[in-house]
Amino acid sequence: LEFLQICLYFSLVHCGLVLLSLWLCIQSVPIAVDKTKAELPEEKLEPPQSADTGLHYDRYLKEVIDFLEKDSHFREKLHNTNMEDIKAGKLAKELDFVSHHVRTKLDELKRQEVSRLRMLIKAKQDIQGGNDKTVDHQALLKQFEYLNHMNPHTFEVEDLDRLIKSATNDLENYDKERHEEFKRYEMMKEHERKERLKNMDEEHRKKEEEHYNEMKRKHADHPKVNHPGSRDQLKEVWEEADGLDPNDFDPKTFFKLHDNNGDGYLDENELEALFTKELEKVYDPTREEDDMVEMEEERLRMREHVMNEVDTNKDRLVSLDEFLAASNKREFMETDEWETLEQNPFYTEEELKEFEKHLANEENDLNKKTAELQKQREELDRQQEQLNSHKLELQQASAHQDILDNFMLPTLWEQFGDGPFLFQHDCTPVHKARSIKTWMSQFGVEELDWPAQSPDLNPIEHLWDELERRLRARPSRPTSVCDLTNALLEEWSKTPINTLLNLVESLLKRVEAVRAAKGEPTSYLILWFKNGMSLTFICM
Repeated sequence: LEFLQICLYFSLVHCGLVLLSLWLCIQSVPIAVDKTKAELPEEKLEPPQSADTGLHYDRYLKEVIDFLEKDSHFREKLHNTNMEDIKAGKLAKELDFVSHHVRTKLDELKRQEVSRLRMLIKAKQDIQGGNDKTVDHQALLKQFEYLNHMNPHTFEVEDLDRLIKSATNDLENYDKERHEEFKRYEMMKEHERKERLKNMDEEHRKKEEEHYNEMKRKHADHPKVNHPGSRDQLKEVWEEADGLDPNDFDPKTFFKLHDNNGDGYLDENELEALFTKELEKVYDPTREEDDMVEMEEERLRMREHVMNEVDTNKDRLVSLDEFLAASNKREFMETDEWETLEQNPFYTEEELKEFEKHLANEENDLNKKTAELQKQREELDRQQEQLNSHKLELQQASAHQDILDNFMLPTLWEQFGDGPFLFQHDCTPVHKARSIKTWMSQFGVEELDWPAQSPDLNPIEHLWDELERRLRARPSRPTSVCDLTNALLEEWSKTPINTLLNLVESLLKRVEAVRAAKGEPTSYLILWFKNGMSLTFICM
């Protein structure tokens, strides 16, 4: 449990090293040991490196402990303080008596940590503030309760007390969070299985259920799993992992063999390594029926069980004395089989229903967000389409203005002098562009009114159709702009004059048709049989 207290209490008493426990676990390997089981000689080990606690303030925690260790008064008090006093906060009060230079360094460390956290809070504020939401600074500060934010400059007794309590609380909740995560994992598996069954027909559903039950049966069919921490379980490790004679099993020797870092304690990692042989009886990564996530949950349950029975001072470490005391208890001779996960339900039906209800709500929220995003996307696409259309109109208006400048205006001047001019546009959007209207006004060109939904009596469209038919009838298609220009000029020169005359003469009939329709769109067929040509005009 109490991580920092453990660090402070045991490391100085037994090692005189850096005050952090949870040493890195080194996997056990078979060791040749004299079968007489003589006392193993003490080996000189290199100081073990402290493991990362996994806490987000791990670096700050280590630095504080490192400097407190350098104060002789604090070290002496630590040597004479029991775990209950450390948990009650009595050790933190001894901070008032540490040397000045240690306090000064602790002040500096705190200022650096406060500065770092302020940067983190500012970053989170910037992210959350992106939606114009008010940021709850107090809620943010609660995530860093190991610091007294009311005093960001000096390291006081309250700071050490907060650090101890925060580390203790965080490590106590670690296993609980792992269990909850595993429960959610199993409920999700069951939910997905039920959803698959819903989408099957009766025949496939029956086969799937039979397969599921067969997998459960095969998984439950395994050799006996010894009670974790029992004599039978440890002897099996002694024989199969350590390669020693089971008749020579000795708890003290076993402890020293598996105290991999030689610190005099079995930490959680070293304990969990002892259960590998038992877990291999139940779980095989090559078998479909075995789930390796469940194996790790089983390992965690085994470790918790042994800790509850052996770790009498609840410091999350097993000392040699605790281990030997446990080996003399009646429970050590336990021969009953360990109840594995499949014998203990992971969750209740009520919990599964609540979980599925939560999933359904999340799915509904997600669907709503997806629909909203789709609407936003469609709106953006529409706006982009409008923007592209407007951009194209501007480009076309610019090109049309070039035509007016370079061709239409010089022709008007040549044919009619200085004016006045009456010019007819049609309903093409580019002809109604603001820049074109400005140009017309600037050069004094008066436009003929063009009513909305005009029947469009201009025969030029039919001339363009004729030119296009001639162009497509050529034996070879143009492959460049130059070829296209030459082909158009050639076909234009070949167009009979009678075609143009016929189009002009058709205007009278077009006007009559429009008048008869009272200005509404018209549709009629005019046939010319001149020069061997047949032209069809359809006016809408």
